[in-house]
Amino acid sequence: MDYSIIHLGGPEHTGPAEAAAVTTIIASHPGPLVLVISAFGGTAEALEAAAEYASPSAGSRFSESGKVAAEGNAARALRAERLASLLYEKHLAFLVSLAPEPGEMRRACDRLAEIRDDLVRLLGGPHSSAARRDRLRQTGELLFAVCVVAAFSRVGRTAVLVESEALGRALREAESGTGREATLPAIRAALRGHSTAVVPEYYMKLSGRQPVRVE
Repeated sequence: MDYSIIHLGGPEHTGPAEAAAVTTIIASHPGPLVLVISAFGGTAEALEAAAEYASPSAGSRFSESGKVAAEGNAARALRAERLASLLYEKHLAFLVSLAPEPGEMRRACDRLAEIRDDLVRLLGGPHSSAARRDRLRQTGELLFAVCVVAAFSRVGRTAVLVESEALGRALREAESGTGREATLPAIRAALRGHSTAVVPEYYMKLSGRQPVRVE
């Protein structure tokens, strides 16, 4: 048994128009499959910009009676709500275009709403930091990943969403061609018996976009 490992997302995926391409890729690989998901084009950049903009200056933080700081917090919370809602609506439209089975549609909608709420907290919370930027990048990828998991139902298949550093290491080895003999067992172990999975790129850091076959 071998795995096809395919990268999805980035500039070439920006919205509902790409839904048919995603389902075609899934249908074209009926065997064991791992889809590595990066964020929709523009999502990571929007989140990064919002994280940087959300950091108030020291001067406003300690202004007289805290009035300016409070106004800054309110404005930041409003921007966070707007951006999170915009990204939620964009991915919801993509999910609708995928037309998954009703059960998968409900689960995906619920998960997208949870991620939207997480984004509101992240964007409106503490000031910019490396850890926060990493979390925002991961969350942006999760939005797309949730949609792709649901897309498998269009062809009568199921997939699991996997967030695993162990799987990331195994896939990096598969891409580089190193440790070939140990790669397949490592992938199987990280997937815990699942033959079809969707994985946010945050855990992979893959450089290529072409299919990698592990035999």
